[in-house]
Amino acid sequence: MPDDTKQAQEVNAKRTVKNSVFLDLFQNKKNLLELYQTLHPEDAEATEDILDIVTIDYVLTDNL
Repeated sequence: MPDDTKQAQEVNAKRTVKNSVFLDLFQNKKNLLELYQTLHPEDAEATEDILDIVTIDYVLTDNL
């Protein structure tokens, strides 16, 4: 197997693991609220009830 192909397969595996860890962590609204508050400290009134989890499937990207 050429080195380029082997390296490309390793990158895809890492991306899949990162994605699944992100999804597992932020499907919990408590963790999602913490992330939101970190990214938007000016919104001190945010609660778990106002957060909506939106999953985007089949997104086209470059350099997969």
